[in-house]
Formats: sequence, structure tokens, C-alpha cells
Amino acid sequence: MKPETCRKLAFIVALTIMASIRGWAQQMNLPDAPCKNAVITVESANCLYEAWRKQDAELNRVYGKIIKKLDGDDLEKLRASQRLWVQFRDANCEAARSVYDGGTAVGPVFNGCLETMTRHRVEELKAMYVVVLKDDPLEGKQERAKGNCTVKDESSRPDCPRAIVFFQRFQAALKADDQEAIASMVQYPLHVSILNRKQLIHDRGELLAQFDAIFNAGVKCSILEAQPDEVWGNWKGLTIANGVIWFDGIIPASETPDTNAPDYWTKYPIKAITVNPETVTQACKSTK
Repeated sequence: MKPETCRKLAFIVALTIMASIRGWAQQMNLPDAPCKNAVITVESANCLYEAWRKQDAELNRVYGKIIKKLDGDDLEKLRASQRLWVQFRDANCEAARSVYDGGTAVGPVFNGCLETMTRHRVEELKAMYVVVLKDDPLEGKQERAKGNCTVKDESSRPDCPRAIVFFQRFQAALKADDQEAIASMVQYPLHVSILNRKQLIHDRGELLAQFDAIFNAGVKCSILEAQPDEVWGNWKGLTIANGVIWFDGIIPASETPDTNAPDYWTKYPIKAITVNPETVTQACKSTK
């Protein structure tokens, strides 16, 4: 949870650094890359992180499904090959990361490598063990990755429980088309993208006037299909569905927060701060 001024400064710094990573940008523009149309911003870095998490969840699901149906020599060979693949993946991505050692680009480059290699490993296993997986009801689908508010990691935030409650309230209001309720859960100015143009929504009246353009069919679909256990967060804020909506605890501009105070993670109201129509989930793109 950061003050608005800190959030803006962090965004500008990240944007400047990320724009210089040409090699990573080229990788993300490959035909099969999940974030190939994303502008190189903090949002695209988050898209890449989530894409990697989803591929890792899918790899674990597919691998687990296969080993349950194998035995004897076939099982041992798969386990051995998987161990070797993990070693190669880690060594290969570490080599990619070392090119940017000491720079802020290290994380995105490393995650991009992990996402690409993991995605290709999933495809490889599905092709190699197509007979084993032929009766899998989830074949061709991806298991949703749980957010770090549910599966804790180093970026998990103490205000995760409050964030989940906020998302559920926001989701319910959107489902009921309660525009007034939505307007009350927004921090102004709200950062949005309408017809691929980034702009600010300065107040409640402006939001209500452009409500259908901001919360278009694709955005509504992405928010309503998301599950509470998909909420995740980091220093930038909290989000779901590949960053289609971001929310955060709002610290008054006139206040200097004490990050060590017992109530730091509970006293500030959570509100929506950004809506990104360009990052709607794949399943909802046809409804845009």
C-alpha cells in the first residue's frame, strides 16, 4: 500500500527501465507469446508474471495427471526427464537473467524465460502422452492460477483479506449493474483506457456518463468470471484477471503514513484505481 505520489513515481521509473529491454520485448512479440500486444509498462510485466503462474499451474496439472497413469520403467523415465528439464530450465533462464544482472530488468527477463519454456514443456508433454491424456476432461483448458492472497509468496500483502472482501463487493455491484455503488468504490481520478486511449476519469459524474465505455462487455466478463482466490497483490496494488482492474488502500495526500503502525494495513479504505480493458482474459475477448 503506497501513497499516490509514490505509486506514480514507481510507475514512471519502471516504465523508463522496461522500455529499454528490447530483447525481452522481442520475445513477448513472438506469435505464441501471451503478452505480445501489451505495451511495455508495469501492466505488461504483471501480465507476464501471471502468464508464467498459469503455465506453471498447468504444467503441474498435466504432469500430475500423467504420472498417475504410468508405472514401472515408463514412470521412472518421465521423472528422470522432468528433473533434467527443470535443471536445464533453471540454468537457461539464469543465463538470460545474468545479461541484466544488477538491473531492474532482471525479474521480467527471468519470468519471460520461465513462461516461454514452461509453456513449451506443457505442449511437449501433451504431445508425448496424448494417449494418456485422451480422457482428461480438462485437456485443452487451463487451470486457473490462484492469487498470492490465497497461495502466499514474498509479494503477498497483509491487507489481502480486506482486498478479497472489496473485490467481492465490487463484483456483486457490477453483476447487479449498480452503477452508483461502483462509483462510490472508485478513487478519483480513475485511470482507464477507452478505445485504446489512456485517460483520467475525474469524478463520479464523469464515471457514470462513460460507465458503459469503461466497464464494457469484456471488462465485465473478466471481472465477473474471476474467483476471490485469484486476487493477488504487490507493491503496485491489488488486482485480478491479468490486471483488468486494480485497487488499493487509499492514503490521503495530506497524510504521511507510518508503515510500522499497527493499523497501517487496516485503516485506509480500499478503492478501485485503474481499469484496463486491453487486458481482458482470453475467454472474454470475444465479448469486447
